[in-house]
Amino acid sequence: MCFWSSLLLAKSGFALVGKGQYEEAISVFEKTASIMTNRNPGSIELLATAHGYAGHRAEALRLIDELKRRRKTGHVPAGVFINPYFGLRDYDQAFAGFEMAYQEKSGIMQFLKVHPFFDPCAATLALPTCSTASASTSRDSSHPLG
Repeated sequence: MCFWSSLLLAKSGFALVGKGQYEEAISVFEKTASIMTNRNPGSIELLATAHGYAGHRAEALRLIDELKRRRKTGHVPAGVFINPYFGLRDYDQAFAGFEMAYQEKSGIMQFLKVHPFFDPCAATLALPTCSTASASTSRDSSHPLG
């Protein structure tokens, strides 16, 4: 499967997380991780995120630990730690991930104000959120981050 197919799979998995369909997202992200070269850190991040939201704390933490181990020996961007910790509802660690991402000038910072999964931290920082930025967008309690 080509890169673009795996990217489309990842995007559909993110949509499933957003809809609260965590088990389905896990299946999609497992497939994505299996086809990406050397279990790409981004695919591990997404899988850890879905496991966190699904309540599979031990598996999410195992995947986060895998990312931490890989970061010691190769390039793993700091941004990959943000969403998994949001999935675990560990906002202190998610903010620590943002801080690391800021320090390394990670591209993920450009999504802080616009990605709906970051709405909780945008609210904490008094930034406009995706749900308040557009009058046509509404979010209910089924949103993964409330």
